[in-house]
Amino acid sequence: MIEKYFMPGRLFKWKLPAEAPKATDGRIIDSPLNVAYAPMVNMGMDGRLYKPTTANLIAQSRASLTMYGEVQYSWLAYAPGRTTRLSAVGDILTGPMSGCIIPVWRDEGRRYVGHVGTKDDRVIDNRVKAIFGAYMPGTTIGFNPGSGIWDNDVVKDILAKFPKLKTGKLSGFTGKEITMPAKGTWQQIALVTTEDKCYSIMMVPLEPVCNNIWVVGGIKKVEVMDYYDLREKFLLVEDTWKGGGGLIT
Repeated sequence: MIEKYFMPGRLFKWKLPAEAPKATDGRIIDSPLNVAYAPMVNMGMDGRLYKPTTANLIAQSRASLTMYGEVQYSWLAYAPGRTTRLSAVGDILTGPMSGCIIPVWRDEGRRYVGHVGTKDDRVIDNRVKAIFGAYMPGTTIGFNPGSGIWDNDVVKDILAKFPKLKTGKLSGFTGKEITMPAKGTWQQIALVTTEDKCYSIMMVPLEPVCNNIWVVGGIKKVEVMDYYDLREKFLLVEDTWKGGGGLIT
């Protein structure tokens, strides 16, 4: 239900939680408790992205997020080389995203959201995908909130409104070279709502101008894959990886 808070131009005081320790075993683990939840506090709207049109004013009033009010969510850690999972009934955020699959499933009456932690290493990525694919319950759905969701031209237009940000040249998913904050600064965050609706959120930090202040660049609902779609993502690597692994409880 918190998706309504992520209007373009919304400002949040928020510290992006750190990654969980890296690993190479591909195992499925509970989201580490030492990766701290960080309060996400509403700091108003940035006029460079937010325009007070009638539609926006209505949407903002319906969001009912007070000034300095906190967004209530649970954080699912990203662990490169492993799949993290979190059991929660509410809205779950995870990230940063670039191409990892976010699965949602039920097991023994409990709802889980996972983050299949790929890390641009073919061997490790195959391992983590294969182990989760072998475990994956038949009711699992999932989505990819990072790969190709945000068009480069849209990103370039949004980031052009913040000229004081540090910039660098990046080649995006469409192959075009664009100017944007240096790699690792603007982030894609995944949201799974209480109703299992799935979104990709573009978050831009206003550093070095303002520490731990982020502006929402936009939010997009992402198409969900069913179990059979996910099996296609994991099938080939299951055939090529026969190593050990499993669930850490």
